[in-house]
Amino acid sequence: MKIKLFTEGVSEWREMLEEVIKENTGAIDIDWRISTDYHPPEGYTWAYIDHQSAACEGSNTEMFNSRDDLKNFLFCPDSLIQTGNDNE
Repeated sequence: MKIKLFTEGVSEWREMLEEVIKENTGAIDIDWRISTDYHPPEGYTWAYIDHQSAACEGSNTEMFNSRDDLKNFLFCPDSLIQTGNDNE
């Protein structure tokens, strides 16, 4: 049951994310490499969403309320998306 709740809406979010990225960057295609394997193939690095930012139980999904919300979350000059390990 938890898996169903976690994946509910995910494909729609990925589609919206892809559309917004393409529209705002000029990208033609996005090579999604989504995996549950924590050991990436040689030449690739592993990226993830920190547990404190992950979408769960209805939280941290506000950016997917609309395409404009997602665009502003990703591309607004006042937005900050910090990468890296928060434990370093």
